[in-house]
Amino acid sequence: MGSTLIMGKLLNNILLATIAIVLYVVLLPIAFGFGLIRSYSKQGVLIYLSDLLFNFAHGVDQLGNATHAELLNGIFKVRGGSKFGSVDETISSVLGKNERDGKLSKLGSIIVWILDKIDSGHSGNAIEDDEGIK
Repeated sequence: MGSTLIMGKLLNNILLATIAIVLYVVLLPIAFGFGLIRSYSKQGVLIYLSDLLFNFAHGVDQLGNATHAELLNGIFKVRGGSKFGSVDETISSVLGKNERDGKLSKLGSIIVWILDKIDSGHSGNAIEDDEGIK
């Protein structure tokens, strides 16, 4: 690929990322308020907040897996095993796969232990065998 083509793709991706971030920041308070009002008459505010926080955590988990792959592959697993980096998979899923397969580093094992203290069986339950880098 020529450097002009690479530069064009980079600039395009910078623009798309900027638009996505701006829309997220602008729409967040509106969507939150709208959801609170609608949930008040439907399932209840606490259920709405619980679902919202779970969805937020899941999205951040996927985003982190996609954007932090080099770091995560370097510190949370040993040679071999499932790789971090898929945009459709969570960090928790990859941790769970590597725990199952005996491929966690010491730090990866500590993270899984912490997650399991917060949410019993978290990483194992998060495994998405249909997702990941093949």
